[in-house]
Amino acid sequence: MDLEAAKEDLNIRTLGPIGYDFGRLVYLSSLRDHSSGEYHHHGLARSFSHSVASIALEECHRDVFYQLIQSPLAKLVNEVERFVRSSGHDFDRTVRVWENLEAYRKLSAESNPAKRVLAIGSWA
Repeated sequence: MDLEAAKEDLNIRTLGPIGYDFGRLVYLSSLRDHSSGEYHHHGLARSFSHSVASIALEECHRDVFYQLIQSPLAKLVNEVERFVRSSGHDFDRTVRVWENLEAYRKLSAESNPAKRVLAIGSWA
């Protein structure tokens, strides 16, 4: 099935090299158009199709999101710290910006507002 092949390709070529779930989560959430809810990945769409790529990205985003929120809190904290430190920006300033902008709200894989509030509520 093309969908499973697209997910495998995404995991091997793109998500695997990122190395940790929070980094994957941020990356996948950046591929979602927040106006339409669709995901875009040029390379994956060229290899499969736009619709298959979008569904594969959505499913992988959801898988990574739920895997991460079900992991121990210490793992989440370590991964968030790893991500923030990898940005090269001042750690404390980045945390303040994230708190003010509530950037973490864009990380949820849920498009349903009620489910998104419940999922993010487990972090906030």
